[in-house]
Amino acid sequence: MRKTLYIILSALAFVMAQPTFAQDERQRKPETVVQDVLAQMPAQTAADFDREMGYLAQGAPQTIKLLVGMLQPAEKAQNAHVEYAVSGITNYVNANPQYKKAVLEGFEVSLAGTPDKTARELIETQIRLLKAVQPNVFTAHEGAAPYAEQYDKLVRNADQQTIGIAHADCQEDVDYLISLLRANHPPKDILTVMYEPVTGSHVGPGTLALFFLGDEAFRGQNDSLLGAISQKVDESRETIMGALKRERK
Repeated sequence: MRKTLYIILSALAFVMAQPTFAQDERQRKPETVVQDVLAQMPAQTAADFDREMGYLAQGAPQTIKLLVGMLQPAEKAQNAHVEYAVSGITNYVNANPQYKKAVLEGFEVSLAGTPDKTARELIETQIRLLKAVQPNVFTAHEGAAPYAEQYDKLVRNADQQTIGIAHADCQEDVDYLISLLRANHPPKDILTVMYEPVTGSHVGPGTLALFFLGDEAFRGQNDSLLGAISQKVDESRETIMGALKRERK
């Protein structure tokens, strides 16, 4: 009898312990979830990242609205952990689409109440990534040729230089740009790198950047180039916003 009672009590204690832990997790307020997740950023391992992003995803859309609301104006330089979590939840949800609807709702609702321009651009990027909207401006290697033309015009001692190319998930554009750079003034070497998630979430897919040493007089000649780049950026933003509006309809 005593042995049977002991077994029953032990089993009961075990069963009661399990729901208690799960219940504590479920009953955590969204504010607490967000604070706890940010305290773990940047995640040390892939497993840590998935666990923390899972907490955010399960609490969406409330956790997403709270997270976006914590973004400070860019000049305060206090957004590193929040931006990491914002871009991280997008990557996580694209791999775990069962949470996409709620997370997307959180971003879309937050966008309307986000006055800071930099923060809005960050959230717009997440929305576009979650909706998989691919603007035409990022096709047909449009960014490569102008860079190659400026390189040919401004580069000095190319054969002695190691130049750099940074991109946001547009390897075909990189390969095409490299072929153009090597046609007339081939450099000594070319290093390429893909933007990491935080910077990538700001510049957006399709971004291409070229780094080289050129004519010292360039600073006095660059108004036209910067104007052309600025125009491209504005056109890209208009294309993205138009696509988002059509999706919402």
